Parts: sequence; C-alpha cells; structure tokens
Amino acid sequence: MIRKKLPEAQIGLFLHVAFPSSEVFRCLAVRTELLDGMLGANLIGFQTEEYVHHFLQTCNRLLNVEVMTTGIQLENRFVDVGTFLIGIDPGTIQRRRENPEVLEWLQKIQVVYTGKHLI
Repeated sequence: MIRKKLPEAQIGLFLHVAFPSSEVFRCLAVRTELLDGMLGANLIGFQTEEYVHHFLQTCNRLLNVEVMTTGIQLENRFVDVGTFLIGIDPGTIQRRRENPEVLEWLQKIQVVYTGKHLI
C-alpha cells in the first residue's frame, strides 16, 4: 500500500470508530490484510483505551507480533499506538465564555432574543 510506494513516509492513521475485540475481528475474511495495511502507519490512534487494547490484542493473536502498551514491534520498525481523545474540552469552553468580549455578546443576544428560546 502506501508504505510500499513511500517506505520513508511518516503515516498516521486515526480510527474514528470502535475497534472490535479479537474474537470478532478474527471472523473477517480479510483480517490479515486489514491489519497489515493498518500497520503500514507509523502512528495509529484510537478514541479509547479499550479500542487500543482490542487492536493490540488482535495483532498479537492474529499476526503473532510483539506487542507493548505503547505500540507494536515489527521486524524493521516500531508502530506507535495510542489514545487520542477527540471532542470538546468543557474547561476551555467555560474559560472562553468568561472572556469580556464573549460576555458582551451574550448580553446583546439576551436583549435581542428576550422571551425566545435559542437552540
């Protein structure tokens, strides 16, 4: 895949969906091809620790590769695997709401839309 055409490329992969347990993944006919393709990346990211665990366990069980908590050791390189939360940081949103400019806009909006519900 990409790794074969660009062996020195820095490739990142982030799965925005759940990664199934090894028991489920092993039922796929193309399981090895999928894992080999994913392992072409330098860094593989998941949204939760559970998905990281499923991926590492699946690679260990199906490909018999050396797995560590931080990634997978292949014959000629290491693939980093980690959790990268994607979403809204409530603390940052609250701090921005307290900004004087934002407070001024909130007051203007409240005056303009008095008696109405904004969604």
